[in-house]
Amino acid sequence: MLARTLHEHIQAKQISPGEPLPSERELCLEFNVSRQTVRNAIELLAEKGLLDSRAGSGHFVRDVATVSNGVKRVRRSTRQIGVICAPRIYLEEPTQWSTLIGIKALLSQFGYSVALSVSHKDKNAGFFPCYQHWLDDGDIEGYIGVSIPPALQRRLFESGYPSLSLGYVWEDIDLPSIALDFRKIYSGIIEHVHGLGHKTLCCTLFNDDTAFTRNVLAGIEKGILKTGLSRQDVKISRCSDTAYDLVSTVRTALRSANRPTALILQGDENLADVMRFLELEGIRVPDDLHLTVVQITNPSGFPLADRVSFFDFDYPRLGQIAAQRILDLIAGKSPPHLHEDVLYGKISDPFHEP
Repeated sequence: MLARTLHEHIQAKQISPGEPLPSERELCLEFNVSRQTVRNAIELLAEKGLLDSRAGSGHFVRDVATVSNGVKRVRRSTRQIGVICAPRIYLEEPTQWSTLIGIKALLSQFGYSVALSVSHKDKNAGFFPCYQHWLDDGDIEGYIGVSIPPALQRRLFESGYPSLSLGYVWEDIDLPSIALDFRKIYSGIIEHVHGLGHKTLCCTLFNDDTAFTRNVLAGIEKGILKTGLSRQDVKISRCSDTAYDLVSTVRTALRSANRPTALILQGDENLADVMRFLELEGIRVPDDLHLTVVQITNPSGFPLADRVSFFDFDYPRLGQIAAQRILDLIAGKSPPHLHEDVLYGKISDPFHEP
C-alpha cells in the first residue's frame, strides 16, 4: 500500500522530478509503518525506474519521461485483484472453486477482475514464481492468498500492497486474515449429536499444536459445557493423518469400556478406510454408530451423503467476505479485528434436521 501511495504522489507531481523522498524515518512516522516496509516500497519504486538512489543523499524522483526502454515503465492500474493458491488447493479441492466464484462475483460488482496464480513454491527463490511479475509491474491493487504459507503472505504484505490471508489462522504474522470458525462448528456438531440422544462421543483430531487445533479443542470444550456432558463422555483421540493411525484410533475408541455411539472425524481424506473397518467389525452406519465428518472435500459429490452427516460450508459466501475485506483494505479502512473467524454453512444430516 505504501508503494502505491508514493507512486500516486509521484504521478500527481506531489513530489516533483529531482526532489528527494522524505527520509525513511519521516515515512515511517507519516504512514505508521515499519522501516522494513518503507525500504521494500522504495526498492519497488526504484525497480520501476521512478527513483534514483544516491549514496549519502537519499532517494530522488526521476523524470518518468526520460526513462529508457530498458527500464520498467510506469503503468496505470488495471483494477485487478491477485488471488494466489497452491496447485493442491486449486486442483484437488473443489470447494475452493466455490470460494473463487464468490470472490469474483463480488469484485466484478466493483469493476475489478481476478488474476489467478497457481504455482508450486520455488524452494530456492522462496516464493511462488508465477506471481512475481505482479509485484514488479504494479498492476495488481491487492492480494488474497488462499491457504498460502506465512512467508509468502509476509512477502505480499511487505511489498506495500493490501493483502489478505484466507483459509487458515497464522500465528507468526500480524496480518489481516479470515478463517472458518471451527470453534462454533465443533460446538454446534456436539450439540446436534447430543440432541439426537447420544451421550458418549469420540472426536478424532490430528496430533499437532496449531491455532487451528486449539480452536477445535476450544469448540469441543464449549460443546461439552453447553450440553452438560462430561469430559469422560466426550473422548478426544489424537492421531496422525495417516489411514493406519486413524483406523487404529477408531478401533481403540470403539473397543473401550465407554464405547461411543457417535464418532466425529476431522476430515474425509481417510473416510473410506474407516468405513471399510466399520464394515469388517459389523458396525452399521448410522444404525449402530452416528458418523459426522467435519471437512468434506467435495460436498456436492459426497458419496456417503445419505449415511453420514457433515458440515456443509457456504464457500461462495466466504469468498464474498474475503473480497469485501480486500476492498476495504484498498480503500484504507482498518479491519475491526486483524484476524476474523467467520461461520457460513450448516450441518447436513440425512436423517435429522439440525
